[in-house]
Amino acid sequence: MFNCVNIFIASIFLNSVSPTLFSVFSVYTNAFGLRACAADVANIQLVFGYNSCLKCAAKCSNTINCVGCNYQAGSKSCSLFVNCTKLATRYNTLNTCVLYQNKKLATGLSLNDVKANYLGCYTDKPNPNRDFSIKAFDDLSALTTAKCWKACIDLNYTVFGTQYSYTCFCTHFFGRYGQSVGCNSKCTGALDEFCGGVYLNSVYTVCDRGMYGLKCNMSCPCGPQCVCHRLDGTVIL
Repeated sequence: MFNCVNIFIASIFLNSVSPTLFSVFSVYTNAFGLRACAADVANIQLVFGYNSCLKCAAKCSNTINCVGCNYQAGSKSCSLFVNCTKLATRYNTLNTCVLYQNKKLATGLSLNDVKANYLGCYTDKPNPNRDFSIKAFDDLSALTTAKCWKACIDLNYTVFGTQYSYTCFCTHFFGRYGQSVGCNSKCTGALDEFCGGVYLNSVYTVCDRGMYGLKCNMSCPCGPQCVCHRLDGTVIL
């Protein structure tokens, strides 16, 4: 299988430009240590006639304010992200896509492993009829989506939800009260994020859609867009 990272590193010995590029760009890995790609729409999309992740990195390097680039080996496509401050990321199960970060601009870029995993706003009920089985914690001053995600990762759950600005829930199964609108309470730890509402959960998958396992690196039997149980792969949504 084509391995863009290995070729990129090996090319240091083959191309006089490569050492400079290699010092400028780094390969992005997510919280599980897996290579992931940006899931957002690129500002500039290129397709090459041959496989060259090095050429993709060079295009980004020569583009003003290019913070990073995806290189997709199968389609020989190069996606440039320009003037971005935030990018959602997604694990590529085929291991053919790589996100290269421009280290010179990395301080101004936030990479979000969970933004792309949003499932929607779902109705909840008061105790003892909660939609989510586990209340992980309350955080009246510093709740963020990523903080709740990390807690539910460590507890080995499939789905997490934030509610009313400061509460984090985890579960494997959800949705018995249906979807809703009104998840517009700002998170106490990130005023540019929404953390549910009054008896409303902003719901996310711990793994990317179509993925499961403790490291979220196995493909769900139900397909690439489904949500399956993180521990056994059975269909949830």
